[in-house]
Amino acid sequence: MKKILILSFISLLFGGCDDNMKFFSAELTLMRSFIPMYEESALSIRPLEDATSISEKCYLYCSIFHEDLEAPHVVYKAPELGATGKEAERFLEIAERNGDRSYNTYENIAHWSGRRCGSDNYMTMHVKCLNAAWDDAHPVGSLLDDIIRIRYYSYADYVRNGYPKGRTPNMKHHKSLTDTTEDDLCMLSSGISLYFASAPPAGTYEMEVTLVTTDGEEKTATCTLAIE
Repeated sequence: MKKILILSFISLLFGGCDDNMKFFSAELTLMRSFIPMYEESALSIRPLEDATSISEKCYLYCSIFHEDLEAPHVVYKAPELGATGKEAERFLEIAERNGDRSYNTYENIAHWSGRRCGSDNYMTMHVKCLNAAWDDAHPVGSLLDDIIRIRYYSYADYVRNGYPKGRTPNMKHHKSLTDTTEDDLCMLSSGISLYFASAPPAGTYEMEVTLVTTDGEEKTATCTLAIE
C-alpha cells in the first residue's frame, strides 16, 4: 500500500512539473535577434541647454525617432514576433546588415519589449550655422564639427562582440564629432546630444544638422537656437 502511495505521489509531482514547464515554455520566445524591432528613422533637432559639463554645453538634441506621439510610427518587428510579408523582409534586411541574427536565446516579453533601434545607420554627421559666424574660426556656413562632442547610446558593440554575458548591452558613447566613423553611429537606441566646446556671442542662430546613412541617403534638419 505504501509503495502505491509513493508511486502516486511521484506521478503527481512529475506530472505537475511537466505542466509547469509547458506553461513556462509558452511564455518564452526564441529570439533570433537581440533587437526585436526597428523604428523607421525620422530626423529632427531642437535647442537644449544641459549644464552637465563644466567646459561644454549641450545646445542641440538630434532625435532619430518621431517625437510627435500623434505622428505615424512605422515599426518593423522580427518574424519570431509574428511579422510577415514586407515587414518581416525589411526587419531581416536591417538585422542582417547589423549582424544580429545569431542571438538564439529564449526570452519572455519583459526582457525584449524595451529594446529598439532606429532603422538607419549613419556614416557621417555634420553641423553648420547658416546665418551667422559662430566665432572668428567658424564663419557663417562653415562646419562646426571640430568644436562638438556627441553623446549617444548604441547596441552595436554588444551585438558585434557576440552578446557577451555581464556586459551592458546599451552602451553610452561620448566622443569628438570629428573622430566619429561609420562604425560608430549604428544601432542607435537614442537621439544624439551635441556638446559645444565654445559658445557664440548672444544672438539667434539657424542651425543645420546633416546625417548621411550607410545607404548614402542624406537627411537634414534645422532649428533656431537662441543664445543669451
